[in-house]
Amino acid sequence: MTALLDALASDPAEAASGVAAVRVGRVAVLTLNNPAALNAMSLGTWRRLGALFAELAGDGALRAVVIRGAGGKAFSAGADISEFSDKRMTAEAAFEYNRCIARALDGVIACPVPVVAMVAGLAV
Repeated sequence: MTALLDALASDPAEAASGVAAVRVGRVAVLTLNNPAALNAMSLGTWRRLGALFAELAGDGALRAVVIRGAGGKAFSAGADISEFSDKRMTAEAAFEYNRCIARALDGVIACPVPVVAMVAGLAV
């Protein structure tokens, strides 16, 4: 139990995808890890969440997933609008962006174990 509490209380090292994942026993802790931008969700973050939930769905030993934000100021400020000019300006790009968000959210909904949002601070 102490290891889980430590994972829930400490920020992970930087994660290139914007999501850090750690397994503590039968619990997966996913940390939105972009504290400088109040954990704003980039396209890479959405892709990583979708992939993580696809992977976790097949884990029969898993009993719960906790999603939290790093930095102590925000769970997530919402979309990372700084990348919109690159990632959403054409119809095809916007469709792909929305598809990645849908895949991640569908993964949360379909997860066979409880998914808990550990919200602290700003949440959009």
